[in-house]
Parts: sequence; C-alpha cells; structure tokens
Amino acid sequence: QLEELKAAASRNERGEGYAVGKLHFVKTVSDISSRFIAASDIDKAIAISLKDIGRTTGADRAYVFLLSKDGTTMSNTHEWVGAGVSSEKDNLQNLSVDSYAWSMNKLQRGETIHFKDVSSMPEEASAEKEILEAQDIKSVLLFPMQSSEQFLGFIGLDNVKETGEWTKEHFELLEISAKIISDAVLHNRTDMALTQQIHDKGERVKELNCLYCISQLFEKIELSLEEIVQEAVNLIPQSWQYPEVTCARILLNEREYRTENFRDTEWKQTSKIEVYGESHGVVEVCYLEKKPESNEGPFVIEERRLIDAIARRMGRLSEREQTEKALLESEAKNRALLNAIPDMIFRFDRNGNFLDFIAAKENEPIVHPDEFIGKKVFEVLPGGIAEQTMLHVAQALKNRDVQIFEYRLPIPFPDGNLRDFEARLVACGEDEVLAIVRDITEKKKAEDKLRMLATSDSLTEVLNRRSGLLLLRKQLLFSKRNNSELSICYIDINHLKEINDTFGHREGDEVLRAVARILQEEVRESDSICRLGGDEFLIILPQCPIDKAEEVWVRIAARLKALNAIKMNPYKISLSHGFAEYEPRNPSSIDEMLIIADFEMYKDKRSNTQD
Repeated sequence: QLEELKAAASRNERGEGYAVGKLHFVKTVSDISSRFIAASDIDKAIAISLKDIGRTTGADRAYVFLLSKDGTTMSNTHEWVGAGVSSEKDNLQNLSVDSYAWSMNKLQRGETIHFKDVSSMPEEASAEKEILEAQDIKSVLLFPMQSSEQFLGFIGLDNVKETGEWTKEHFELLEISAKIISDAVLHNRTDMALTQQIHDKGERVKELNCLYCISQLFEKIELSLEEIVQEAVNLIPQSWQYPEVTCARILLNEREYRTENFRDTEWKQTSKIEVYGESHGVVEVCYLEKKPESNEGPFVIEERRLIDAIARRMGRLSEREQTEKALLESEAKNRALLNAIPDMIFRFDRNGNFLDFIAAKENEPIVHPDEFIGKKVFEVLPGGIAEQTMLHVAQALKNRDVQIFEYRLPIPFPDGNLRDFEARLVACGEDEVLAIVRDITEKKKAEDKLRMLATSDSLTEVLNRRSGLLLLRKQLLFSKRNNSELSICYIDINHLKEINDTFGHREGDEVLRAVARILQEEVRESDSICRLGGDEFLIILPQCPIDKAEEVWVRIAARLKALNAIKMNPYKISLSHGFAEYEPRNPSSIDEMLIIADFEMYKDKRSNTQD
C-alpha cells in the first residue's frame, strides 16, 4: 500500500495539492511503521502515533481501546487530544463488553464503524450513542484491531467541535495503523508472556534446588541436628521471589534458628512442623518490606508448597533424631546388660594344652574345669573351632596383640540350645596364652533384635525409613546397571492428625496398621513398603514403569474403598499419592525422584482437599 501511495503521489494525478497531501499521508504511515520496529517502549510509540494520526486526519481525539485478557471488559489505554479538547481516558476504564454489544459485534466481524453525525446512530446502538453524546462527540470513526485472527480491540477518531465525514485516505491511514499497532501489541504480549514463563521456570528451579540442598544436608551424618537446621534456614531466602528482602526462622523443639537479618514482619508465611502427628515447631518466612499482592499476601502458591515441604522435612528430621537417640539408649542398656555377664578364663601353651580354667559362674558353671585341664584343644573343641583357636594362639604369641574371634559351638547344651561365644586371646609370657571367653548368646539375640528394630517399623512392621532408603539406593543401582525402569509411590494418609485428636492415638495407630496391611497385600511380590515417618509411606517398585505402577495404585484404591465400605467408624481413611519414575534414557537420582514424588503427592492432597 505504501508503494502504491508513493507512486500515486509522484504521478501528481490530481494536482499539486493532492500530491502534497498524499506525500504527507505516506510520511505519516512510514513514520508510524518505522516507529514500531524494535520499539523498546510500545506505549510511547502508540502515543506518538496517535498524535500523528490525529493531526493528519484533523480529528479532535485519537485513541486505542484494548480488551482485557478474558475478553469481558475493555479500557481506553492510549489517547491523544487536540488543543482545547478534554481527555476522557480516565472515564473509559473497565467497560463491560456486553454493554456495547452492537458495536463490539461489528468490530469483531472486522467491520468499520463510521458516523459523520452521531445523532443518526440506529436505535440498537443506543448504549454507544449515549456514551458518545455524553462526551459531546459529533462524529466518530472506529476501526477493529486484529492480529492473527485475534480481536484485540479498536482504534478510533472522533470530533467534538463539528460533524464531518472522514476521507478514504483517513480510512486507509486508520486501517494501516490498526494493523501495525495490533501486531505490536500482540508481539509485546507474547514477549511478556515468554518473559513470565522464563521467570516462573527459574523460580521452580530455585525451589527444587532448595529442597535438593536440604535433602543433601540430611544425608551428612557428620552434622548435628542443630547444624542441619541452621544451614537449612540459611538456604531458604534465596528460594523466594525477592531474596534480597527475605528472612527466615525455624522454631524446632523449643530451639530457635534464624537468618542473620531475621525480623518478624506483617508480611509472613508460616508452616507447622509436626513430629509423629504433634506440633513441635514452625517454619517462618518474612519479607522485610511490602511486595505486590499475590496468591497468599505477597507470596505465590508455589512458595506455600515449598514452605510446607520444608516443614515436613524438618519434622522427619526430628523424628529421625528421636529414633536414633532411642536406639542408642537401647543399645547402651543392652551393652551394660551384656557386660555384666561373667566370663570364663582359660590358660594354655603354644601347643594347645589347657593349663588352667576359671569358671566365673561358680554356683552354676557352664562347663566344669575337669573337662579342660590337662587336655589339648583338639580333644575338647570341634575341629573347625580348634583350628581357629590355634591360629589365633600363634598370632597372639607372634604379634603380641589381642586376638578376638567369635564362634558357635555346634553341640547343644543341657538346655537344648546352641550357644555363641567370644574369645579374646593375649600372650602372657613367651609360650603361654590367656583366653577370656564370654557367652554372647544373649548378646547375639539382642543384636538380632536390634537389627530387626533397625530395619523395620515397630508399629506397622514394614521397613523403616533408613532401611527403605538403603533398599531404594540398591534398587536404583540395579536399574542403572541393567538399564531397567524403577518407580516409587509417595503416600500420605489424609487427616490422620484429626483422627488422633478426635479418637485418640490408639485409633490413629490402627489406621496406620490398616494402611500398611493394604499396601503389603496389594503390591507385587517384588515390591517393598517402608514407613518414612509419621503418616507417610513409600512403595518401591523395581523393574516397573510408571504405567504399571499406576495399576498397583488402582488395586490399593479399590481395596481402601472396600475397607471404608465395611468399617463402621465415623471417618473414612483416605490417601494422597504421587509417583516418580527412573527412566534409563533420562536417569535421575534418589533425591530427585523423592522430590518429584513428594510434589506429586502434595498436588494430589490439594485435589483431595478441594474435592
């Protein structure tokens, strides 16, 4: 069109005045077009262009109306007014599109609205006529703004001083300008949306990185609970939208951990820390200055999920600390008990001849001295144990250090049981060895019991957290070596705290046991269940893609539904779950899988809550 206009002007088809007008028209269009090429400020470009359009056409006002994102309202976003003409922009904001159905329908169909005299507008345009006359508008020209078949709004001209009809050139100018501005607006919106997406993805990366770093802290066994919590607090601010004005504090087990800049403010986000269903503290994140309103005050929904995830991890950390402390206390008690068991003392030479024997249990000896004194090791002990004894005798005399070994006598004692012993051999002189032998049968039983306690959850009898994560690590190594899939399912019992508070912890324990039974009975034989702590479980599904894992969940859900149907309790047991998958083509770590499964579980919990 520009080329045609330039050619017509150069031919001087209608005389000198016409040629000058055409050239002015071409220049205006050219200026508008070039102004939007790589424009850094689109609002400024539109404002200047409206000024050019208004002056070129002789209009009293030139303006742009844009629709809202949902298309229900429109606003006068840009306006130019001539000398002595009042601005109406502030009065034309958030107008209902439905209230001006006649004009909006025409514009959406790509039609132009032109009235050289507003008083002649038809009755069906009464709403439009009323608002135009309220502004003393005598004539109006509106042109639709469309880009890629998307209706964005319209550009318009009006006169308030006198009626008049716009020329063909004015129509062409407005049509070209509408197209240029429409493309610029759409391009600007696309850029803004892309920028927002990039920003949002960056925020999600920050959140996942925070959870990943906190998970890594939990694996550092050399750190104390206090050191882990303090380092976790220091990680929090950098994961929120405005890290430069973010501070954090964790209150856990009556102790406070805070960032150096912490200050309690009105812009606060909190999440309770629960340990075995009871409140043991809180995670707090504060902004030091006011920020724009979002989903939760100045905080976005993703930050709510993140702070809740941090609080859950703090709760599990405290649970782990309590469990390990109880285990150490139990081990100390068992050790004290075992150390109180009397020992037997033997003395023999380098050839294995028993020279002396002291039975500490004088009233109830395990063996009698006459069974040993004057005899050789190979005469008293079974062959394998005798060979092991003589090997350690030789090492004790040669190296002059303590030799320790354990053995089980394969011959039942009078009570019908086999017994385990620990022997400590030390040289006493050049050719003699002193052996202190302890009956460690009860110690072995206690160790077996401790091992069982260390690997299983005492309430539900499934694997405990430590054993479950160790098994998951082994399964992940197997999947890597064999190029096979591995899925996990993160499960959380909904409303367990309410059940505990209303019906007592005994009823809550029954719910935990019932859920554990269902999981054990409905998974595959190759799958494993562990209780992560509190009301959370983990299913490990080796050599199982996620679609197959979902079939397992269908069985669990059906079983749970059947249980709720027959139980007469005034509550229903419900579960939230989330899956994560290890794919050989896109390998991931244990922490990444747990984070993904935890997020998916939380999404499912939100869905259950909304339902």
